[in-house]
Amino acid sequence: MKKIYLIFALIFLTQGAIAQRILGGIFNVYSPFPTNYTQSRVTIYREPWGEANSLQLDWGDGTIETMNFSYTATTIYEGIVADIYTADHWYDTTGLYYLTVKDSFLVNDIVNVEQSGEQILEMRGAIRIRESLPSGIAQVTANAFYHIIEPSGSIIVPGSYGFSLPSVIHDSISQRFIPFVEEGYSLPPASDTIICCLPVIWDQPIAPGRYAFGIEMTSWLDGEILGSNMRKMTIFVDSSMLVSTYTPFVEGILSVYPNPASEKLQIQWGGFTPGKGQFSLLDVHGREWHREAIGLGAAVQSLEVDVSDWPPGLYVLRMQVGDAVLSRKVVVER
Repeated sequence: MKKIYLIFALIFLTQGAIAQRILGGIFNVYSPFPTNYTQSRVTIYREPWGEANSLQLDWGDGTIETMNFSYTATTIYEGIVADIYTADHWYDTTGLYYLTVKDSFLVNDIVNVEQSGEQILEMRGAIRIRESLPSGIAQVTANAFYHIIEPSGSIIVPGSYGFSLPSVIHDSISQRFIPFVEEGYSLPPASDTIICCLPVIWDQPIAPGRYAFGIEMTSWLDGEILGSNMRKMTIFVDSSMLVSTYTPFVEGILSVYPNPASEKLQIQWGGFTPGKGQFSLLDVHGREWHREAIGLGAAVQSLEVDVSDWPPGLYVLRMQVGDAVLSRKVVVER
């Protein structure tokens, strides 16, 4: 299998810290009991030289303190270590609090972050302290995996949720891309689209290199924010992951409707040089739900796919046209 190095990230700053060449990390904050007690956990991924920093955590109520360093894990990936920090706090009053934690400098070769080696990243989480249950917040777990969907080479970065307590209740969870740093950051270029979240779907990366993504996940209850966590990750795209014959522009049209679909999905295409092609529909885990060989030509053609018994969620339609691939995202809902 082709390789992609995926590091999930949270970035922080300390006073007088030397450059650690931070690769990423995760910031979780939650209130595990129906009290004003709150816990936070930070994982910092970095290159192995240097020592772990002392992280300063701003609890959002005027309290700033040093997080407890727990341990350094050295078996994450070759050439990468993970520093684990924890802290806990009691809030005096109810309300929504924003927490901030910082570390030293990023690696200097992130393609979509200008002068990344000189950038210091700030991460924020939020927690709402309530008088009644639930006070806990759905938190992002450190579990992550990835693979590449063939033949297009799209990168799928799924993720999962954990919870501070099984009894934690929320109405919904929203997810969105956020800047990896406030200045000099842009989403990576894509041949078709980058879809957030979770999973992150990067359709056909077009150049090798190290790229950065920032994601915020917020839980909601009774129309108000219950809390939020941030995840920041860098993905190293090796040249072997790219489809060398990829063509960034293909004449012709490809459309899908209705989208979202609940029963039947209509696919239309036309305006192509005569030949043969293929459709495939895959879910976010790379499982193929439909494949069909098609003919190509100038005339508009159509195909109907029954999705009535498919699980609701996000799918990707891929149309193979010679050496090129056209992609469209498809949502199945009930």
